[in-house]
Amino acid sequence: MLYKNPDEVAYRSPILVGLADIIMAVSQASMDPTFSVDERPLEPYKDDVLGAFTSGMRSSQTRRPALKGTLHLIRVPGCITADELGYITHNVNELIAESSP
Repeated sequence: MLYKNPDEVAYRSPILVGLADIIMAVSQASMDPTFSVDERPLEPYKDDVLGAFTSGMRSSQTRRPALKGTLHLIRVPGCITADELGYITHNVNELIAESSP
């Protein structure tokens, strides 16, 4: 994944914006009554995408698109497990703790 390449750090924010937009589209499509929770279009990519969003939360330049993408990912029915939600919550709590005076 281009996001992981250390030579491409300047592209991380736009990559996360693009990923967040794609996840948002899937999230919105899941609101369609014909969408089946059994359909898991993100399943093959979920771990990499969640890892990119989690990593993106740690940098001020990529934090906003990472948080936005994570929120959209959580909104996709059946995509995030309870353990993954706990992991996300832990990372967001750490982010909040770091930014508190």
